[in-house]
Amino acid sequence: MDPIIARLEDTSQAVRSDALDICLRKGDLEVLNALAQKVNNFDADQTRRYTITVLLQENNTGAAIERCREMLDDPRGEGRYYALTTLTKIGGIEAIGILADQLKRSEPTQRIQIIDALGEMTNDRAVLPIADCLTDPDNKVKLLAIEVLLYHKRQDLVRQPLLEIFNHADGEERLQAAIALARIGEHCSTEYLLAMVDDKDATIRQRLLAMAGLRAAPDPRAVVKLIELLKNPEEQIRNGAISSIGQMNNEKATITLLEYMDRVPTSAQCGMIKNFGKYKVSRAKVAVMKRLTVEIPVLRALAAEAMGSIGGKDAVPALIPLLDDENYIVRRAAAESIYLLAEDTKITDIIIQHSKKEQDRYVLALYAKIIGKIGNMNYPYVMDSLLRLLDNPNELPVRQSVIEALKKVTGNDCGSTVEGWKNWWSNHKPQD
Repeated sequence: MDPIIARLEDTSQAVRSDALDICLRKGDLEVLNALAQKVNNFDADQTRRYTITVLLQENNTGAAIERCREMLDDPRGEGRYYALTTLTKIGGIEAIGILADQLKRSEPTQRIQIIDALGEMTNDRAVLPIADCLTDPDNKVKLLAIEVLLYHKRQDLVRQPLLEIFNHADGEERLQAAIALARIGEHCSTEYLLAMVDDKDATIRQRLLAMAGLRAAPDPRAVVKLIELLKNPEEQIRNGAISSIGQMNNEKATITLLEYMDRVPTSAQCGMIKNFGKYKVSRAKVAVMKRLTVEIPVLRALAAEAMGSIGGKDAVPALIPLLDDENYIVRRAAAESIYLLAEDTKITDIIIQHSKKEQDRYVLALYAKIIGKIGNMNYPYVMDSLLRLLDNPNELPVRQSVIEALKKVTGNDCGSTVEGWKNWWSNHKPQD
């Protein structure tokens, strides 16, 4: 931490400010003590931020909240964002009250920041001041309040304000209202969105946003239109349709995407693979299996996960090589799918061998579950492997899975200690 402390005396204001931010985020006593020697060099905002961090370290929340209020009230201060994020972390009725009061006397840009802060709080009471913004004279503020309330699943509060914006606003604001109305199942905006995606006078961005709205629309015409756009001569529109369909909960639309899979960006392929797995689209197996060997880890992982749902005799053999993948997320996905699909005891040897070199505890836990599912205590090395995995007191997820596996392969419960299971095995182990 010494180099960071030293940067507090840098000649550059920006460097000093960044260094202080790093120190305050760390916030332990050693750092705060070091900062105490530098506090005379801080400006007003920096002093307040330091003081707030110390007060929180001392559990003096009330005083910390009061300092945050001072930062919010100071029109010359640059610490508003710090005060907002701190109040968000503190939460509670007093913090919500300060932010609600600020909403009533701030300009639109500041109200947007405050709504964001309230929206991140887990306290249900934070919804109330956000709901008050549904009558805000600024439509941007109102639309953000609607977005946050939708995130908190308060559709009951937003329908009427959305209809007012949709019926009276124009341009971008009307489009945003139409998308939000589609999300809450209102049919009235579908006609507008359908027309927007075909509007040659609209910008590409507006047409893509309209497609995003259609993917949530309850009207069956939305799916038909998005499928139709897959043949649009404009590449951006085609890709937008693929992306929107890939995020829809619609099996027919998902299957339609199969022929386009090799022609779309990685992000679109990710959505498609997820849906192929979700709907167990067996005809997509070849395309999904092809992604098991691509260079992009996220595609390999998603393909491995999807194979666990799609299944088939060739699924497990195709997943086995991924147990040696350099990316632990890919190995986890492959092991999870093998666990779901494994029925043949012949792969027990493969799993045992991989368990000897695997370092990721979640993959090891899955290996134990696989052995417990298909293994037999009389099968060579099954018990030895499980007892070896159990003899690791620092890996709780592994131990829990191993104990369950031991119960399954032996039909007994010898507790949670490796000694208890070793003693049982020494008395029941088949004699050569």
